[in-house]
Amino acid sequence: MPYQRNYPRTADEVLDPPVVFKQSVIDAVTNFKTMGAWTGNLQEKFAKFQTLNDSLNEVYGLNVALINDIGVENDSPGSSGSSYFNPSLNEIHLQGKLSVVTFLHEYAHALDKDERDAVRWSLNLFRQVFPTQFAALGRQGHVVVVQRVVPVVEHVRGV
Repeated sequence: MPYQRNYPRTADEVLDPPVVFKQSVIDAVTNFKTMGAWTGNLQEKFAKFQTLNDSLNEVYGLNVALINDIGVENDSPGSSGSSYFNPSLNEIHLQGKLSVVTFLHEYAHALDKDERDAVRWSLNLFRQVFPTQFAALGRQGHVVVVQRVVPVVEHVRGV
């Protein structure tokens, strides 16, 4: 299928009807979840993403490489939006912040999904395996984002 830059207007418009996944896909992502997807230093977290990538490769009979363009020291608090799938090299490049949704989105491209279907596939899969985390995400167009909680600090005036 030729690549199409056909992002949905909103994330919500691709959530229903939900995608039906092979049980082996759900099992791969659930295993990733039980490993503590967001725990550890950057190298440890990336190793978990690599395990998920390997599991999905096994399920789909693919050989997609996962490339750490983040580095070894910095898991940026910023965006993961510079991450991409390079179809000519069959590589997913993760950049910026390590993001489960971004990884799943880029893996969907390896499955030959266009932008709309990649958003649909990744969001539905994340919602199914990580329902609590999904419910806490904010929406910005077709993207889901972590909502940062800004602590309220009371200022006490001295007498």
